[in-house]
Amino acid sequence: MTNTWQETHIAVESVMEVAEGRHQGVIHIMTSMAEQNHRAEVAQLTGEAERLTNKPKDTCVLHSSQDVKPPFSMATSQATCPTNKQPKHTQRLYTMK
Repeated sequence: MTNTWQETHIAVESVMEVAEGRHQGVIHIMTSMAEQNHRAEVAQLTGEAERLTNKPKDTCVLHSSQDVKPPFSMATSQATCPTNKQPKHTQRLYTMK
């Protein structure tokens, strides 16, 4: 009877080791894929940020809805960039003469 119990115990331990090995393999693959996807996303965002940072300043046009009056004045403006996918937005300008 002791022999059967020992054989069963050894068999269970062997199955558990195989299962743990497979589990570790899957975890390694999933972690590698997640890291690769993260690196690709960071590279894409870095490229977009560099492209937007290095964009010539004359690509954006500032349209003022009223004249700016010195010494302090406030004008409501809309900044639009044709290549930008963001909607038009209102921007307050404060100027000092």
